[in-house]
Amino acid sequence: MMRILYLSLVAVLPFMSLFASVPIDVKGAAVGIYIAPVSDNTTATVEYNSDVCLTPASVMKAVTSATALSVLGADFRWETIVTATGSISFDGSLMGNVVINGSGDPTLESRFFSGNRGFCDRLAKALAEEGCRSVTGRIVVDESRFIDVGINPSWEIEDVAWDYGAGWSGVNYRDNSFLLMLPECKVQPSVPGLHVVDRTALGSGDITLLRGIDSDLLIADGVCREKGVRIWCSMPDPAAVICHEVDSTLQARGIEVSGAVVKSVIAEGDPESRVVMRQFSPRLGEVLRSLMVRSDNLMAEGALRAVAPGASRDDAMSLLKSLWKSRGVDLTYTRLLDGSGLARGNAISPRQLGSILRWMARSPMSDEYVALFPRAGLDGTLRSFLAKSPQRKRYVLKTGSMGGVQCYAGYRLDATGKKPTHVVVVMVNNFSGSRSALRKEVERLLVETKF
Repeated sequence: MMRILYLSLVAVLPFMSLFASVPIDVKGAAVGIYIAPVSDNTTATVEYNSDVCLTPASVMKAVTSATALSVLGADFRWETIVTATGSISFDGSLMGNVVINGSGDPTLESRFFSGNRGFCDRLAKALAEEGCRSVTGRIVVDESRFIDVGINPSWEIEDVAWDYGAGWSGVNYRDNSFLLMLPECKVQPSVPGLHVVDRTALGSGDITLLRGIDSDLLIADGVCREKGVRIWCSMPDPAAVICHEVDSTLQARGIEVSGAVVKSVIAEGDPESRVVMRQFSPRLGEVLRSLMVRSDNLMAEGALRAVAPGASRDDAMSLLKSLWKSRGVDLTYTRLLDGSGLARGNAISPRQLGSILRWMARSPMSDEYVALFPRAGLDGTLRSFLAKSPQRKRYVLKTGSMGGVQCYAGYRLDATGKKPTHVVVVMVNNFSGSRSALRKEVERLLVETKF
């Protein structure tokens, strides 16, 4: 059976179909499979190259979500606190700054959580209720609690300009992304300091974007094949955008912001500093479900960093590894560089992924965790997967894809479609040929496997 499935899987690689008897990795591609019962960690149903470390792509989000859920709990919420650094005078002047204290919340004013929007309006209302009619100082963002913010140095420069390449910061705003409209070269919302160079009138091929790390210069190339092209891009500096929007909102509500340079940040506990407003994120469980279904890199990075607040990216990853080692999953010889899987340098084995999935399925968090995964035939990138198969209700899987990479990790469920019976991990690296054909072969693998 395994032989038949193996040949079926590699048949998607045209240049390898003639070399089915030769190990896949010898010919440049690598396949790893680990399908095993949740109840038994010794006997696999299907296993091939299960101990070979492969690039997981966005399947890494399943590990990050399991870690965040374990450390923080499903009811965790980020809290963004806005403080005022001075008193309000008799004429309604705030003699200081309005300070937005970063919490690392990746959902602040996110378009994916519409019920939690309105940050600027709520802040304007809170200041007005205190009798504030003007601000002598400025709108200030305080991210001093955080290090290693912004673009992960392990990411490819080609990814940085797109919204999926938005870096995580102490203060994240509007998904750290904006809408670029071509050929008008307009952006929404306003991004202070951004300079767009439109080369689409002279270009050829598909639209490409390029922006250096921390650069305000965005170059659009290629050809606009339609009259109006709308592209989501990453913000160079989310703090500048939120300051601009708060300032504009206050001005529109009749609260003048002078912008004078005054003492910018008051130490915590200083009697001159007081809380004006608190903004809470949605529950972590809701955030994890959203990021898993949509494969949101920014929110995954935010979830990873929340497990080690104020610590470095490497420290957060060390905590992740320590947690799973204490649970019997040794990740010592993996290479984990981010929480989202966007880094091509990530490497983890199918068995390690399966072991993490098994631990979560057998834990008190099982129902909450399994519910995070996209459902075959219904959700996100899994919407068309097994869509016409009667078995579609039996699978919840996180997908991961990038150039030459296609991975799946998740669960096969019982007949009720509720309880996980098997962990499922299929990882294909460095393949060529049709991605859709490869997906069909993975579908075939799952349908034909005898559970």
